[in-house]
Amino acid sequence: MGTKMSATLPPASRVREEEAIYWEINIPLINNRYMLRDLAIVLGLSYLILLIIFTTVLGLVGDLDELPQFLPWLGLVGLFLIVLFFFTMGILMRNRVRTAFLVNAKGIDTTTVDRWINALLKVSVIAGATGKNPTVAGSGLLAISRQRVAFPWNRIDRIEIDQKRRVIQLKDNWHVIQRVYGPEDRWDDILKWIGHYFHGPILYK
Repeated sequence: MGTKMSATLPPASRVREEEAIYWEINIPLINNRYMLRDLAIVLGLSYLILLIIFTTVLGLVGDLDELPQFLPWLGLVGLFLIVLFFFTMGILMRNRVRTAFLVNAKGIDTTTVDRWINALLKVSVIAGATGKNPTVAGSGLLAISRQRVAFPWNRIDRIEIDQKRRVIQLKDNWHVIQRVYGPEDRWDDILKWIGHYFHGPILYK
């Protein structure tokens, strides 16, 4: 369906910029179909890139017939990444990440407010700095800088809403730029605010 939900809110000309809806939610990880789909895409692309690299190198040196013996090793790399993902998400992050969302006249803000994750990121920065490892410190700083991400309405071309799982996908011309998760008790209000401020196509799944 491509119809928009009408919002029982005052006209945009009378809505003050600070009028917004804010909520926090624990986003599931290893039992999140969207997260698992993203993981499958990343692993698939990584495997394909490695396969292309190995094929190219072996072809250049004239040993292309040795490619089959490298395939099990590539499979082990993929298996290691899968195990690492489930260990990190399921054990270290306790299968959830606490996230805050804000919808207002400017757009949609996403902020990671999970104390455990914030502590891990700070530890990585300190460890990298004290160990004189700029790579580790830089990775930690980069992750911290991405804890809050703002998406103005003019960056969003369309929105897809998964009513069953209460997931809102913000998209540009060709891919998902952010997912917004809503609690059951705030879901209707969230959809009304988004429908009020966003004037592009909204698709319901």
